[in-house]
Amino acid sequence: MSVDGLLPVSSSSEINKLMIFERRIMRKIFGPTRTDDGYWRIKTNQEINEILKVQNIIGLIKKQN
Repeated sequence: MSVDGLLPVSSSSEINKLMIFERRIMRKIFGPTRTDDGYWRIKTNQEINEILKVQNIIGLIKKQN
């Protein structure tokens, strides 16, 4: 195991699964977006990335190793 109990991520399928999980959690934290016509919708991947300023879990893990 690496620092802070995080396992090193190597395969692209593991990276993809972590990214999906992270976006799911961020959608819960930041909540839905209200459209101009009054409907609510979930945030897109692009909106989530803009909020996070492209600092994601994969970058954090790679920085620690």
